[in-house]
Amino acid sequence: MPRFEDTVGGRVYATHWTPRLLRNLALLSILVLLCLFLFFGSWYRVKETERGVLTTWGAFTGVVGPGLHYKMPFAQDVILYPVGTVQSVTAQHENTYTIDNQEVDVDFTVFYRIDADQVEFVYRHAPEYEAKVLAVALDRIKRELGRVNATEVAQKRGDIIASTMTVLHDTIQPMLGIDVTDLQFQNLAFTEAYRAAINAAAVAKANVEQATQAVAKAKQAALEAQAQAEGLAHAVQAKADGDAYATTKNAEADAAKIRLIGQAQADAIKAQSDALAQNEKLIEYTKAKNWNGQLPQWVGTGPMPFMQLTPPVQQ
Repeated sequence: MPRFEDTVGGRVYATHWTPRLLRNLALLSILVLLCLFLFFGSWYRVKETERGVLTTWGAFTGVVGPGLHYKMPFAQDVILYPVGTVQSVTAQHENTYTIDNQEVDVDFTVFYRIDADQVEFVYRHAPEYEAKVLAVALDRIKRELGRVNATEVAQKRGDIIASTMTVLHDTIQPMLGIDVTDLQFQNLAFTEAYRAAINAAAVAKANVEQATQAVAKAKQAALEAQAQAEGLAHAVQAKADGDAYATTKNAEADAAKIRLIGQAQADAIKAQSDALAQNEKLIEYTKAKNWNGQLPQWVGTGPMPFMQLTPPVQQ
């Protein structure tokens, strides 16, 4: 029989472990543990960003606000819901098809928020609310992707998200009492065959664009050469026109000069003729002024005329 010895006041006491004593100690230990469990397990804390749904034997009792609360052991339970803050739930590798039957795997995240006054509604209508949010979101995403071609997914990604968000907001809010705040596509993965075809098409398109740029560059060079040739031709033509114009103007100026000189000479001769006609003595004066002192050679008969002298008029 096991024994336990202890020393008290210099004396040794021996205690024998009887079955009854062991049973009592076991019951006492169980009782102490049960009391501790009941004491600490009956208290719970609700954060400021949470609301608790208290149930009694599985039935809804009420919504509990922030703070420290007590619940009856075994009879009551508390389910905590995040409120006021934006939460997120993510789905990966969800398979769907575009309108042209191209397979695509979608990774997406739905951001949502539960208002404090909607906690009871969410508890009653959507106990597994995150799974339902994902299910509704996936259904709407498949509908939207099924309306576009695979080649338009990247281009219309924003439109797809916007239209899906509108449908989710109009559906999930009245159905589950949850406000969807945002939707994001982390990845849209097409099949290897489709990606290879897209890459080949991209390479072909790049080659076509490169060839088009080369042709455009050649055309531009030809246009520039033509413009330079036309400019040079215009310059030569302009110089020829200028030279011809200058020659014409010089000729006209020379002709005008000659005409003016001839006119002046004619006017001078006419003036002299008019003067001589009006004064007969001026003729003789001119003859005398221009005589060089020699008698002119005369051929003929009769006296040689030299100068006609008119006797002065007797007054």
